[in-house]
Amino acid sequence: MAGNLGRFAFNVQFPVAGVWTGKGTPKDLAAWRALGPDLVEIRLDLFPARPFPEYPRLIEDLKKVLPCPFLLTIRSKEEGGGGLVATLREEQRRSLFEGLVDAVDGVDIELSAPIAKQVVGLCRARGRMVVVSAHDFKKTPTDAQLRSLLKKAISLKPDFVKISALARSPEEALRLLALPRENPKVPLVVMPMGDASRGLRILAPVFGSRWTYAYLDAPTAPGQISLADYREIVGRL
Repeated sequence: MAGNLGRFAFNVQFPVAGVWTGKGTPKDLAAWRALGPDLVEIRLDLFPARPFPEYPRLIEDLKKVLPCPFLLTIRSKEEGGGGLVATLREEQRRSLFEGLVDAVDGVDIELSAPIAKQVVGLCRARGRMVVVSAHDFKKTPTDAQLRSLLKKAISLKPDFVKISALARSPEEALRLLALPRENPKVPLVVMPMGDASRGLRILAPVFGSRWTYAYLDAPTAPGQISLADYREIVGRL
């Protein structure tokens, strides 16, 4: 592991990434600032289609409002991406990462992506943090499969490894959430998805996940709640 935590080493009990899909009004921006995400994930694949020069400007405008790290994700269609990536070849997706990496603090790239090594190398060359991620929207992999995913992800030497999977029961969610405790030297983000694991998803940082996710403008995963609801629930704990 590279260990370049930098601005992603959060000194709070329940760090949360607010997921942004490119929507929102000035009123929304003020509300998001008040909610204070610790990190913003930019799901560029879900943004409304725009000419490329508009994307850096949108990111810069939001950075003026939210003084936190920004993580760029252009999720592949195979792992839950939509909109923009439906018509993109991998080389075009790599070019988008290259064109926008300097506007953000880090990048999320799928372990399964043919361009994964290139994107990790790009982040290293530009001094940006990188998350290597894996997603399963159908099931929670077996323990052996989780260990295999983790080993493959570590081989790319990212700063963080993210594993997200559908949990059909609290027991499956707990099995996924056990990964950070079982691998204390690996900076892990683990995210159970689905209604059966909604509560445990909120508590992921308690189990050692470096952060959890809540949406700013629209949900991007099964069981994901809004940042407003997340702050209300955590405020009661």
